[in-house]
Amino acid sequence: MTGYTNHLGGMDRSMTDVTLVDATGKRCPMPLLMAKRALAELADGDALMVLATDPAAESDLETFCRRHGHSVVCERTETHWRIRIGKRSRSGGAT
Repeated sequence: MTGYTNHLGGMDRSMTDVTLVDATGKRCPMPLLMAKRALAELADGDALMVLATDPAAESDLETFCRRHGHSVVCERTETHWRIRIGKRSRSGGAT
């Protein structure tokens, strides 16, 4: 995953141990594929932050997360989407 993910820590309590996927400039379906790949490598309960500029990324990722039981929070900034995904735990709940 080198080249498009980073590990964030120490920013604030809600952002500790969040993996970043920078999909800015990528067109559909790349933001979703990059997020799915990163989620597969995360432990249950970990979080992922996806940055994307593609207008379809917000709805694609939100739909994917809801179908697979992950939590998702989308925020639009002036330049991109910030989509925080909490990986579903084996017990069935998302963080």
